[in-house]
Amino acid sequence: MMAQINAVLGDEHIAKLAYIQQQTKENELETIKHAIAFYYQYLQEQRQDPAFLLKQSGFIGCADGDPNSSTNYKATLKTILDKKYDHR
Repeated sequence: MMAQINAVLGDEHIAKLAYIQQQTKENELETIKHAIAFYYQYLQEQRQDPAFLLKQSGFIGCADGDPNSSTNYKATLKTILDKKYDHR
């Protein structure tokens, strides 16, 4: 299957395309094919990375609290327990 693509690029993307072509000595078609292949590979790798999947799920970072809780959890727990069980 072949597809013909017509695209209008802004100045920023034209400059980036020209830079890539200068560095790689590729024509526009080769550059676009490589970019698609690179992006496709990136997406495939990300899809299989468990940490990436958790980040995309919205589960990671969905709670509020002290950002240093993993470091000072003992002191926090002691404070909570002292308040709860200090019956002087």
